[in-house]
Amino acid sequence: MYTEPARTDSAAFKAGMEILMGRMRRLAAGGWLRVDEELGAQIIHATARGAVLTWLSQPEDRRDPALFTTLRESMVAAVTNERPAVRDAG
Repeated sequence: MYTEPARTDSAAFKAGMEILMGRMRRLAAGGWLRVDEELGAQIIHATARGAVLTWLSQPEDRRDPALFTTLRESMVAAVTNERPAVRDAG
């Protein structure tokens, strides 16, 4: 998905972002978002990218899987509500 940090024209990057935005739209439709869709996508993207780049920059014996768990839980709390704000389906 990544080559240069500013390059966003690869097919993999575009496909990944389309998937992410589709999921953000579904979360928004269900009333789950604490922030708007675009900011939510940016938070998720930045968290994932930062986690992977940090993981890969560490020597193998210093790679702690808790990094991913902790960042994921923090990101979910920042982007979503505990319960959906919208109660009715549709």
